[in-house]
Amino acid sequence: MRIKSVRAIPFTFAGTGDRPGNYLFEQPMNLLCVRVETEGAIVGYGEVCDSYGCNYGRSIQMVIEEALSPLLIGEDLDSVERLTGKMRGWTRRRLGDQGMSIQAISGVEIALWDLLGKVEGKSVSQILGRFRDQIPVYASSTFLEEGPPEFHLELIEPCLKQGVRGVKVRIGLDYRRDLKTLEGLRKLLGDDIRILVDGSEHFSVLTALEIARRLNDIGVSFFE
Repeated sequence: MRIKSVRAIPFTFAGTGDRPGNYLFEQPMNLLCVRVETEGAIVGYGEVCDSYGCNYGRSIQMVIEEALSPLLIGEDLDSVERLTGKMRGWTRRRLGDQGMSIQAISGVEIALWDLLGKVEGKSVSQILGRFRDQIPVYASSTFLEEGPPEFHLELIEPCLKQGVRGVKVRIGLDYRRDLKTLEGLRKLLGDDIRILVDGSEHFSVLTALEIARRLNDIGVSFFE
């Protein structure tokens, strides 16, 4: 079963504009899907997204269609590992092995696994090996600086109503102010909801330790 085409499909999801000045709503979300098709017209899909759809979809499209697609067209779908290794080996000295190039390769690899599963009539978990039947999820929200505790509760409440029992929020440079907001959010959520916090690569080790001690007092169970 040979690969016939590899396409990148960028698209943008624009917010409704009803919450101006808010990170989640004022910026469009740039997303990108990968479509790999065999000569037998079987199609597999993958996705490229670093976080919150804030990548450069059209730039990654060029990486996939200019650099990766020629490496795969005409190849036999015999081994996803071999094809992924070919992409990484060929582009390492040309595009590097971090950031956008790896995002692009990962999206193509996801599509290849999806394609192989369809060709073999198996789920990807059957091919790779299933380790568990259920995976806990959490609601990933925005920076605490975006608004008061009530605002953050409003953002994550739809997920809580669906049964999600964990939420993640983000701390910015003004972490002392954000910690006060977090204290208020903890009171609104109650003790039965797990809180996770992302430091967004802002802090030194000493500052992170100071924040971690405060997060422990608030009842946060995870600090990234």
